[in-house]
Amino acid sequence: MFASPVYRSTWKGDGKSTAAALVMQKAFEGVILTASYPKSQIDIYLQVLQNDGGALVATANAASLALVNVGVAMSDFVVACGVGSVDDTFVVDPSSLESASDRPELTLAVLSHSAKIASC
Repeated sequence: MFASPVYRSTWKGDGKSTAAALVMQKAFEGVILTASYPKSQIDIYLQVLQNDGGALVATANAASLALVNVGVAMSDFVVACGVGSVDDTFVVDPSSLESASDRPELTLAVLSHSAKIASC
């Protein structure tokens, strides 16, 4: 249907992109002041053109900056960072090669002013 009020996505995505979407939703639901936009829907669309690691961190930071740029009312700013472990050394913003190992990784999104964890 062309002009339907209900948006129906035909693309379901893979497991990683679905998990990333849930992380992004959790991070931004708490900071966008939805009461300022009654009867409105705010959609965040992110497209990763090339992923050499750190795509989730980069998209979270890009989404936060985009919302600030267009003037969406938010209680705080979401700032994300990723840390991995390579040869018993911590690496900030690991590449896809560094992330390919079975070592633990942490992607953390925090609120810049209140220092609360937005998503982990």
